[in-house]
Amino acid sequence: MSGTGIRQRLTAASLLERRFEVTRALIPCAGAGKRLHRVTKGAPKELLEVGGLSVVEHALRECAASLITHAMVMVAPGKEAIAFKVLKLAGTAGYPAEITLLEQPKPLGLADAIGRARDTAPEQPLAVLLPSALYKGDRPALAQVITAYRASLHSVMGMVEARAAIAATKLAVPVIGGVLVGEEVKIDSIPDADAVATLPPGSVPYTSGGRFVFSPDAYVALDAVLRAAVVSSDETDITPVLQRLLMRGQLVGKMIRGRYCDLSVPTGYDDAVAVFAKG
Repeated sequence: MSGTGIRQRLTAASLLERRFEVTRALIPCAGAGKRLHRVTKGAPKELLEVGGLSVVEHALRECAASLITHAMVMVAPGKEAIAFKVLKLAGTAGYPAEITLLEQPKPLGLADAIGRARDTAPEQPLAVLLPSALYKGDRPALAQVITAYRASLHSVMGMVEARAAIAATKLAVPVIGGVLVGEEVKIDSIPDADAVATLPPGSVPYTSGGRFVFSPDAYVALDAVLRAAVVSSDETDITPVLQRLLMRGQLVGKMIRGRYCDLSVPTGYDDAVAVFAKG
């Protein structure tokens, strides 16, 4: 066999290994957090304390516990306090070995944030952890989603029961139809971001749990959504990306086990403080 043939085989094996290994994660912290202003008084919501740690510290520790070695924290102008908080944690006990900052110059949506993080290593999968969603359980939520990714090599959306999300926030949430088979949610459809469905009596519908892994295959759908956003000047919500992946058979739903807390609203923050105070 020629030397070139050997190199091609090694390259293919290396690429396959990269598809399996999820070592990079994005923690988006660029949002304005307007719904939490009563609690934050204008400070970054990611620096709120829950159980003795800031919200962003919880996110970083979950990354490390899920074997993420490189966490990227996406911030916006005016959130420099987050940078001061997180950069000194890199490589310390319980935190990822590498923590870098990325900037989103203005609120452009989650898909835009993912695109900026993707560009740092476009051939590798990317985990996404929304810090406003906290879990308390025996196994990190992100680790559960990463396990589902390794089993399927498709993009994975972590999911929770919609009723639990409503109980945590006292708000209506987008309802995703699906059937639970083991711990996989076989997703029927994903509604548009502004669509809120009612819960049929006796049903167990689902909603996003704020944890994702995106396969390199997902970046085709991501780029299509980002191109459309440039034309329309809209924020780039992640929902159209998920809808495209679902249509292509490239999206898996993973039921996240653990106590779910949603810190995007004051009632959810109060709930998290109570849950994490119990030790």
